[in-house]
Parts: sequence; structure tokens; C-alpha cells
Amino acid sequence: MQSKKLIGAVSALFLAALASGCGGGGGSGGGTSGSTGTSGSTGTSGSTGTSSGSETVKSGLSGTVADGLAMAKAKITVQSANGTTVEMGTTDDNGQYSGFSFPPGFQFPAVMSVTRTVGTGVLRSIIPSQPGTGQSANVNPITQAITSQILPTGSTLASLDVTDGDSGFSKKAKTVVQTAFGGAVDYDSFAGKPFKARTASDSKAGGLADTLIDTIAGMDSTRKPEDILASAADSKDPAVSKSLMSNPAFQARLAGELISQGRPAGDVKTMIQAEAVGGADTTALLANTAAYAQSFEDVYTSAVGEMTGSDSQKRASLESIVESAAVAIAKIVEKKGVSSGDSLTNVLNNSMAMVKGPLIAIGKTNQGGTNLSLILSATRDQMSNLINTSSVDLTKSGANTASLGTQVKN
Repeated sequence: MQSKKLIGAVSALFLAALASGCGGGGGSGGGTSGSTGTSGSTGTSGSTGTSSGSETVKSGLSGTVADGLAMAKAKITVQSANGTTVEMGTTDDNGQYSGFSFPPGFQFPAVMSVTRTVGTGVLRSIIPSQPGTGQSANVNPITQAITSQILPTGSTLASLDVTDGDSGFSKKAKTVVQTAFGGAVDYDSFAGKPFKARTASDSKAGGLADTLIDTIAGMDSTRKPEDILASAADSKDPAVSKSLMSNPAFQARLAGELISQGRPAGDVKTMIQAEAVGGADTTALLANTAAYAQSFEDVYTSAVGEMTGSDSQKRASLESIVESAAVAIAKIVEKKGVSSGDSLTNVLNNSMAMVKGPLIAIGKTNQGGTNLSLILSATRDQMSNLINTSSVDLTKSGANTASLGTQVKN
């Protein structure tokens, strides 16, 4: 995850959705130890004990493990409702596993676990029932946030309600995610659908869900994204908001995240249209992110010509420059209270005319520097604060920003 900050959260509905108790789905049973399963292409896996049964459950389960980047060579385990723990194998270089079959008698619901390869802690994901052939089960910070909320300390898998009712796991998880992000995505976007994650060698490999996790992580670079999401459920949080993908400031950060990966502006619209939940109204989201993406692509293109370092230095500098521009614009848009149309466009254009040059100049001067991100972060915050305290009306086309622009540059 990149270091960036974002003020944004989810509404109190998040907390309300999780407040109701879990019902009595699932169940436990006796088991026999010594069973062994296989994980297909991910390698051999063994169990520490399984419940009774005679045939391996062949689901051909596959999925992706990601934590900002795809987690390569990560060891995956899965625990059954009666406490059986099975080693599923390890992920490949793209954070993927495939072909896993559950051992005889394995009982659901179950929870997958992966130890983080960077930082500390564990990522988990609930599998509520026996997966069908070819189904996916992913592990990432969003699945961890849901697991922590629905299976708090002291609760058991055997007591998890996996029915289709309002108190059931699936309904709760979907409500939580759509409260946070809006109707364009749901829990399945992160947990059950094929999940594309960025890799160290391919910054454009990630899909919409992966990019949303990166954007959420920008709330506070000192905290894990699942912790940020959990604290956002607090109804007393003064920054509480819902439907982040409908929030113009969040949209700016999302577009900035995508362009900073080296994507062309047109890819932003294409990705959202292709990966959003069917039937979701994405009209405003597409309009705003398209405007942001075009502006940030201009920053990227202008900065490319100024970079003279190695490929890795250029890549890091360009990413930091675009992300800083996106955060600055998001802060200004949020302060000005604009949400769409000409007002938003004018605030974007007037603001970008002032912040673009200084950010590119700093990126050029400090190429390859270990403190580049910190310097850009401090600069963008100073510039956005100066712009936000100015009396210049940025909602007007061609606003007189000459004097303010000089102050921002200096």
C-alpha cells in the first residue's frame, strides 16, 4: 500500500448491520485425525485433524491473497466449524492458489487464514458453506475486516448464522461493504469473485476491488486498512460518511490511484463499467472519475518528460507525484463542497493549474530520494491548505488565481 491519507468513512449502518447476534447455523461433530488433502497446483497440504467421512470434497477452490500487493509464497490454512485445521498450500508469484479440495468430513462454515508477509498480523476470510466447483475464495483486508466484526473474540464458527436471512453472514457482509462503498461493489467483489491484485512487477495487474483497498488504505498510512474500516463503523466518529464511491473526494483519490499505476485515463471508465455490480447506478461515479483521470493523466504525461533517473526511480517518482496531486485535489474539492458539474470541473482545473508545476518540480529534484513521498506529502498539504483558506472563488471558470498561484508556488 502506498502512504496516503484520506478522510472518509462509512455510516452508522455499518455498525448496526453487525450489531445483531449471529444465529445457530453450522454444527460440530466428531473427527478423526490423520487425514490428508491436496491443494492442486499449489502443492500438498495436510490436516491436523478432520471430522468423519470417507471421500475428499472436490471443490476445485481457487482464489487470490493480497495485502496492497499480491502476497506471493504465502502459506494458507483453513479451519472448519469443528476446529479442524488444514494446510491449503502456498500462493504463487501472483498471490494465487488453485485446485484445493477439502478433506473427508470437513465441516462448514470455515475460515481461511494467511500470515502477513509484510508487517504483522493475520488476514482471514470466511467460507460460509461448501464451495461449488470452480468457486473463488479470496483473502484481503476487506475480508479480514468482515471476519473480525462477525467473528469477534470468543465467538465460534459453529455458531455462525449462514442462512439467507437478514441475520445471516452473506446479508450482513454485503450490507457492510455497500454501506462503505455504495452499490457499485458488494462483499463478493472482494471475497467470492475472481480477484486481480497488483504485483511488484506489474502495477497495472490489479482490478477495481484491489484498487479500492489501496484507496481505503490511504485514510491513514500508519494503520492497517481493516482497522480503518472497523473504526469507520463507529457512529460517533466525526468524519462518518457512507457510500464512499459517491463521494467526490474519494473519487479523486480512486482516479489518482489508477492513473498513478500508469494506466491511461480511458481505462478508469472501462474498469468501473466492467467490474461494478450489475444494475448499479454509476453515472455520477463515471462522470467525476473520468474528469479526474484526464486531469491526473495530464500530470503524469507532463512529469514523464521531466524524469531522468532509472526506470525504478521514474516509476516511484511518477506514482508519488500523481498520488500527491490526487490527494491535494481531493482535499480542495471536499473543502469547497462541490460534487459534480461545472463547479467541480472548475475547482479541479483552477486548482490543478496551481499544484501541478510545484509537485512535478519536487519529483524531478528528488528522484530516487528516500524522502520523496514525505516531501511531496508535506508540500501538497501546504498547498491545499493555502488554497482552501483563500477567498478566491475556484468554482468560477477562469478564476483569477495569479496571486494565489504565486503563493502556492513559493
